[in-house]
Amino acid sequence: MLPLGHRLEAAALAFLNTMKANTIALIEKEIKEVRGVKFSLVLTAELVKVSPSAQQDDEAVTTAYFWSYAMPVLTPREITQRLSEAIAASLKRLEKFTKDGSGWKLKRCEFLDLKIVPYQPFRGRSYIKTPAYIPPRSVINVKNQDNRCF
Repeated sequence: MLPLGHRLEAAALAFLNTMKANTIALIEKEIKEVRGVKFSLVLTAELVKVSPSAQQDDEAVTTAYFWSYAMPVLTPREITQRLSEAIAASLKRLEKFTKDGSGWKLKRCEFLDLKIVPYQPFRGRSYIKTPAYIPPRSVINVKNQDNRCF
């Protein structure tokens, strides 16, 4: 997904902040259709490594992917916080990749992929009878009358 009038940004944070409004809108749209979603971000970036001789011909270029974990979102008010966490995780991976004398420098951010899947968290249920193959007195199975069991 690219914003209208997209230009390739050298600063990853500026690029991700530009994409924030579209990302929030897409997640909100999905939440309206289903009860909850999980989403993750994948930042595609072009990195460059200049050789010690500093000649233009000795430049190595690579494409790297910096992802976030899947973030669960159950209500629209959680989106901004979870998105900030996902952006921070992607930036942390980028920083780790370019640190510690690796020589890689960010040339430009190319894409931001948003992956969204429906999410239904586990819920507690009422009493379930212990299966016969489990020996008696080996587990505690509390018998309750409501659906508030965890």
